[in-house]
Amino acid sequence: MAHIAIGSQHATIVGAAKFDLGQRRAVYIRLEKINHLRRQRRYYTLRVERTLFGDWSVTREWGRIGNPGKEQMAIFDTQAAAEAEFQTLKALKTRRGYSPIPIQLMLF
Repeated sequence: MAHIAIGSQHATIVGAAKFDLGQRRAVYIRLEKINHLRRQRRYYTLRVERTLFGDWSVTREWGRIGNPGKEQMAIFDTQAAAEAEFQTLKALKTRRGYSPIPIQLMLF
């Protein structure tokens, strides 16, 4: 998630996106689960990135919306293995009631 400040206005870019950085391709998604009856306001983010040493990592962060969360990283040898884990975790969270948030872009 990127926070952008222009003057006194702030914007947040969230959602599912793929960034092609040459051979460094990053995949990102933010899922949220809001249930007012159970007082749940949770988020779950997943990122696939290339590490400094050339391996691939799946980083996940979770917690209550508006509070700092916990983070965990898993390292994989190939991009395909990392993206397969990404898809598995995404499917698991969507079965548990999380839904993807659309990308929000700033208006100039």
